[in-house]
Amino acid sequence: MGGEVAGSAHVMDARRDRLVIAASAIGTVFEWYDFYIYGVLAPIIGRTFFPTDNPTVELLYSLAGFAVGFGFRPLGAALFGYLGDRWGRKYTFLATIVLMGGATAGVGLTPSAASIGAAAPVILILLRIAQGLALGGEYGGAAIYVAEHAPAGRRGFYTSFIQAGVIGGFILSLIVVVGTQWAVGKAAWDEWGWRLPFIFSLLLLAISLWMRLMLRESPIFAAMKAAGEQSRNPLKEAFTYPGNRRRMLVAMIGIAAGFTVIAYTVMFQALYFLQSGLHIAPGVAQLLVGGSAFAGVGAFLFFGWLSDRVGRKKPIVIGYALVLVLLMPLYHFMGSTANPALTQAADRAPVVVSGTDCRFDPFAKVQPTACGKLLDHFSKRGISYEKREAAAPSVSIGGRAVTDLSAVGLDAALKAAGYDSSMVTPHWRDAMLIFLALLLLWTLSGATYGPVAALLSEYFPARIRYSSLSIPYHVGTGYFGGFLPLVSQYIVARTGDPYAGLWYTIAVVAAALTTCLIALPETPGRKWTPDASTVGLPGAIRTRMNDFSAPLRLRLDGDALLSNWRWLKGQGGAAACGAAIKANGYGLGAAEVMRRLADAGCRDFFVSNWAEAILLEPLLEPGVSLSVLHGVREEDIAVALASRARPVLCSEGQVARWKAAGGGPCDVMVDTGMNRLGLGWRGDVAAQTEGLQLRTLLSHLASADEDTPLSSSQLERFTALRQSVAAERYSLANSAGICLGTDYAFDMTRPGIALYGGIPRLEAAAHIRQVVFPEAQILQRRRVPAGDAIGYNATHVADTDMEIAVLNLGYADGYLRGFSGRGAMYREQQRLPVIGRVSMDLTAVDVSGAPDIAEGEWLTVDYALPGAAAISGLSQYELLTGLGARFDRIWA
Repeated sequence: MGGEVAGSAHVMDARRDRLVIAASAIGTVFEWYDFYIYGVLAPIIGRTFFPTDNPTVELLYSLAGFAVGFGFRPLGAALFGYLGDRWGRKYTFLATIVLMGGATAGVGLTPSAASIGAAAPVILILLRIAQGLALGGEYGGAAIYVAEHAPAGRRGFYTSFIQAGVIGGFILSLIVVVGTQWAVGKAAWDEWGWRLPFIFSLLLLAISLWMRLMLRESPIFAAMKAAGEQSRNPLKEAFTYPGNRRRMLVAMIGIAAGFTVIAYTVMFQALYFLQSGLHIAPGVAQLLVGGSAFAGVGAFLFFGWLSDRVGRKKPIVIGYALVLVLLMPLYHFMGSTANPALTQAADRAPVVVSGTDCRFDPFAKVQPTACGKLLDHFSKRGISYEKREAAAPSVSIGGRAVTDLSAVGLDAALKAAGYDSSMVTPHWRDAMLIFLALLLLWTLSGATYGPVAALLSEYFPARIRYSSLSIPYHVGTGYFGGFLPLVSQYIVARTGDPYAGLWYTIAVVAAALTTCLIALPETPGRKWTPDASTVGLPGAIRTRMNDFSAPLRLRLDGDALLSNWRWLKGQGGAAACGAAIKANGYGLGAAEVMRRLADAGCRDFFVSNWAEAILLEPLLEPGVSLSVLHGVREEDIAVALASRARPVLCSEGQVARWKAAGGGPCDVMVDTGMNRLGLGWRGDVAAQTEGLQLRTLLSHLASADEDTPLSSSQLERFTALRQSVAAERYSLANSAGICLGTDYAFDMTRPGIALYGGIPRLEAAAHIRQVVFPEAQILQRRRVPAGDAIGYNATHVADTDMEIAVLNLGYADGYLRGFSGRGAMYREQQRLPVIGRVSMDLTAVDVSGAPDIAEGEWLTVDYALPGAAAISGLSQYELLTGLGARFDRIWA
């Protein structure tokens, strides 16, 4: 089986689970502390390593360095994601935390620009790059490690501690900063004390290493490694695995970008807004943001827990929508509450700066225009302003022109208009209102972030989960979120509006919400079972098919599949329409068939045995059911009890076995005349099924593809059973039965062959479309002289000189000997007949009339099911289910 079978059952071990969660979450707290400490101390970093005469410019340079770390996170995700999928979860995130802790301590030990000149910012940026690389590997490793230890029904809650750990790192960074400031005093803090929080990282590193070294490897990865199922090239496979590029794009825009800009807007944007825009004392601003973050941590745990019950998608989507509605009003509320005098002054006496080429470059040491110099003055003081075009530079405050445009004159005019640039401490009642506004924002952040680790872990296949999760996560958080402080503050500096930077957050959240509504599926409850897109194929073939193209392929028409299902559904009237996907989806690939039909609205699927059911469980979502038609043997009991699939009990022994095991919901098959599986219709089926949680009572038509009295007899018997046996639903019709009319439909139909292009009765011929188009590659073109025999047993002798093409196709692939001398291939509209005997791997066709056909070209097999069945003597079922594993299955 595939990569996760051995680790699919969760063994309850409370002590182990507590250690896994604690070590992973605490390590995450420490690692994010290392990263956030830079952002919290950005103003000090700016003047120490990027000294200028403008605090705004220093802050922006510092934030640019902050963004560099985020910019390298995707590279770290690719590097450590590769290692995590190839070599293991545990040791990979051990390496990331060592790199992070060392780089952070290095920031605290790096001399200032005043001491070593330009080397100081260069060293700082290199350390930031190291931090970015480390953090790129940390989150994915911790989230996946916890998720792969968690029981299916608690993944959201377990992994929410990882999400809370990210916020915990921010809180810890504020606590250490405020505590160090208090301990060493302001003078020492400004001179050297700010370095201590960075050096403190070494202690955190030691604690985290001690805890993580006690952990063992993830059971899922251990099982994959034991089975030899880990990916050989996870980075490549992350981009080539079927459907994975789409999943990564959805994760990047819909999840990572959206929740990150929300979190960073309430972390850094709020901090800079309070300090720079509203002139709140730094210590007070840090306490407000940090205190509200501490109070809001519970929201991350709550919404992770809630996602186990209502789904991951709902809290995220609702949170996004509320942010779009509430973000701007909440910031305006904080602005009017935190520093009412400044807000009133801005309302009463707005500053208007006029001039030609009136632009402000936040990164310029000296503004190039006279108007830019005026804007620079107000930017330094955090004063909002409005720009207008005029012939000469001028300033008006409250509608009164300022005659003295020197720095002294402008400051005097601002003071006269009621502007006070000194730091303020809000009244405790106002501070509490600001705290509540921030707490509401933290709650919305928890709704959008709490379920994310579980969602992303469930969203991606196990063999490439580390890489697939980490890359879009860190591209989204690194570029959309990591650049938020820089972009938002740049917008504020350019516009003079302290609220303008919020439009960046609103735009990104709107894009995330749209992406989630359109493309994000629900994921909770998925078991760690094999990768769904290659269900039914041995591991060696899965690896091969991801590495290169086979010389055989099935072109599969997804639109035709859905068209067939919709027509069959319409023929059943009000009945639901399920789908038989046994035998690997009748040869097409059960997982992909199930995914496409489920997206179209199909909710009921049927396989033959538990080996098939186990492989498809990753695709089960709320409201989608999977029934196992062969019931439950003694050997199946353990799997069946643990599975969300339902057995279709087929004998009195199976009914007794299910009852004795305390089994839950089930279906029951009744034999109404086919004399195959099922309880006998002549018996007391009501008494036999008493006490079962019976979802669906089923029977199967024996000869619905023919006009025979047996079908109507079976209908009468099943109708009588419906009156005596209590079940939630009743189902009789297969593909052919659907064509007999709605009397046969009952509550649900179960088409099989017609879904895949088979024609069960003539009534369906004009409506069912071909789905499967086998294609084979030419291995050799050769000339055969007249009189030479072709193929085994010399069944064909060339009458004249002829040209043949030998294809990589034979009865081992399902193209059986019945096509010998009868089948055909097509090149566009040109028919090329099969000549000689079909062998195990090779088939020859006559290409004498196609002189330009060459080695390496592809020919389409004539495989329209009714015609191919007539030619070969095989049934349509045999034609489909016999298609072998050597075909690449390519959906369009």
